[in-house]
Order: sequence, then C-alpha cells, then structure tokens
Amino acid sequence: MDYQTPWNTPDTTAYLCEKLDDIDWGNEKPEDDPDAVPAEGWILEEFHRIREHLGLGDFEFQMLHDPDHLNGFVEGHVWSMGETPSRIMLKTSPNADRAEIAATLIHEFAHIYACGHDIAFINKVVDLAEAMYGAEFFEEARRSSGKGYQTVDLWIAVGIRAKFNSLSRIPRLKPLGEGKLARIVSRIQKMQRLAYSQPGTSEAIQAVGLANTMLAVYDLAGYQVTMPDARIHSQMADIWVKVKRAREYWRYLAASACANLCGCFPLYVKSEGVLHLFGRYGDLITAKYLIETSIANLERQAKAYTSALNGGKALPRGVRLKERNGFLDTAARALVERVDAERKAAQKEASEGAHLSLASKASALVVDDWANAQEYARQEHWRRGDRWRVGSARTTRYSEAGYSAGKNLGLRRGVEGHEQRQLTSE
Repeated sequence: MDYQTPWNTPDTTAYLCEKLDDIDWGNEKPEDDPDAVPAEGWILEEFHRIREHLGLGDFEFQMLHDPDHLNGFVEGHVWSMGETPSRIMLKTSPNADRAEIAATLIHEFAHIYACGHDIAFINKVVDLAEAMYGAEFFEEARRSSGKGYQTVDLWIAVGIRAKFNSLSRIPRLKPLGEGKLARIVSRIQKMQRLAYSQPGTSEAIQAVGLANTMLAVYDLAGYQVTMPDARIHSQMADIWVKVKRAREYWRYLAASACANLCGCFPLYVKSEGVLHLFGRYGDLITAKYLIETSIANLERQAKAYTSALNGGKALPRGVRLKERNGFLDTAARALVERVDAERKAAQKEASEGAHLSLASKASALVVDDWANAQEYARQEHWRRGDRWRVGSARTTRYSEAGYSAGKNLGLRRGVEGHEQRQLTSE
C-alpha cells in the first residue's frame, strides 16, 4: 500500500458540503436583530459622508449583494475620468459588518486619486481613513504600509471596527510564537464555519469580524489569499502522516492528541510509522502542521532536559536514553490527558444547554467534527472490507518534567486583549 496516497481527496469542482437553507436576503435589518446585515440606508449615508468630505459632486452609487460570498469581505469598483468619478459599485455579502463596508468605501474613494495599489495609493487610503474616523485607530495600518494593500485593508477594517464598537484598547500586531500558527489558523476557520452555518445573523457577522481581525493581528493576510474555498475546506477526506521511528510509541500518542484537538479521527499502522487521519480537509491540513511542530517541539525539550541532567556533564548512553524516553512518553500522555479533558469539558458544556460564547461553540464544533470523522473512517473501512482494532496499553517511566512539558505545550493561546477575550481558550 502506498501510504502517501489518500483514499479520498477533496473534490474541488463538485462541492460535497451540506447546502445552506434558503434565506431571504433582505436589505433591511430584521426588527429582532438590529446588529444583522447593515441596511442600505446606512451604507448610502456613509457613501455621501465620505463624498462630501472629499468635496466631490454627486454621482452614481450602485449596491449589489452576493448571497454566496460568506467570508465577510466586500468587493468594490470605481469608474472615473481623472479625479472626476462617475460611479462606485459595492458588492456586499451576508456576513459583512459595517467596518468591512466602510473600509471598502475608503478603498474605492482612494482609487479616484491613485491608480494601482502602490505606496501612493496605500498612503491615500490611510489618510482618508484617519480623516473620517480618527488617526488613533489606524496606527497599525500606517506602520503596515510597506506590506502591501491587502494587509493595510485588513487594518483599516480593524480600526473602523474599533471606532464603531468604541473599544478602549485598539487591536495591535502580535507575534506568533512557536506552534501557535496552526492553532490560530484553526480558530479563524472555526469562526468562519460558525458564520457559514447561519449567514446574515448578528452572531455570524460578529464571528467573521473577529476572524478577519485575527488575520490582521497575527499578520496572516497572505494566508487569507490562499485559504481554500470554505466548501472545499468542509469536505470529508483523509491523509497519511509519517510519524517516523515506528517503535517510539510516544509519537503516536502526541500525534493522536493533536489530531483530536483539530477534530480529526486518527488511526495508526505501527509497523509502517504512519498515521491515517480522517476528517474535514481543512482540519486535516491544520492537524498535519500541528503534529509536525508539536513532535519537533517535544524533541527539543527532551534534548534540553537530558543535557541539563548531571550538571550538564555527559550521561552514559543508556541512562540518557532512559531519561529521554521517560520524558517523551510522559509528555505525550500528559498531552493526551489535556486534550481529552478539553473535549469532555466542551461536551459537558454543550449538553447542559448553557449559553455558549463563540469560543465555546467553536470548541463544541471540534467535538462534533471528531465524531463525524470517526463515523466517516468507519464507513470507509467498511466499504473496503477493512477494520481496525484498539491497541494495548504500555508501561512507561513517569517523568515530572515530561508531564509538565506535555501539559504546557504551546498548542493554543487564543487572542489576547480585552476586546477579544471571548476567544481565549486557556
């Protein structure tokens, strides 16, 4: 068997996702949901407010709506002769909030004075945003001007969102620590899936707004450009992940914990040193990255631990291997324990029917994903006349340092800051 070849790959032409219920995409806000899709009246007022600030005469403003575009971004286009515009077109989407709409208006008005997306255009975008909403909200946009217009556009929306929501602390750029990228990307994708399941509602708009803010805060604008279509992202698929060194059982434990954390169902072939993962395509890609970085992280910690023993002096090979294996075995088991506790907590919270924050709902989705992935794996094995069995337990040497390493491995930290505290998971 070629373990590099999946049984099923995502179909990029015929989407196999669940269809969303038909929704009446009205232009006005529902009376019982004042924070839902921004009304045409508000968009038109914002258009005229910017136009009058620039001293431009009246010209055509066209609004379109794309019910299939659910990532919260807004498209626009401007027609002009020199600095005399004749028309601006705006194509909104169900999950776009007022900040994304206003940011797109700023972008299109700036095109009247600067063609292309060079530094002159970027500076015009930031200048106009500062003039309309306040310079204090766009310090990161100004600092990011050298990173390209897509990054600046994200920060413009973040600044306007902070203005509209009267945030006391404006989001700032944050560095991504080791092993944190996969968790942040996964969190962004979970927020998007929440929004895709109930487009046009205030909760969906808030979730997408938080996801797009995270793209800016963690400098992931480039990832957004290459992110798979959400419908492809949700398809069930499978991949094989090489774990190396088939006899080192801790690798399977750590890899399985990472897979479970991402909502994937793992099976392993111990004689081949590979793990077979089942789940949503996007979750599989995240799990693969998290497995690779987590195993490498644990190996580095084990090396540092054994090097520090005996006052830094070299240990006999047998003693060193014994200490290393005890450290890694215990760390992997602690990681499994940690992930299991998190999944059980999410299941309990969901079953009690309590009000869930966006972060709690995302965690509950992971639990559901894992159950769906397990059933998918079972069906695929049955279809091929195959089966799996549960492995036997193994005795390992306990290591206090290893247990601490597994419990504190940097899988996720959430988004820090007062305005997004509901996303913090640890």
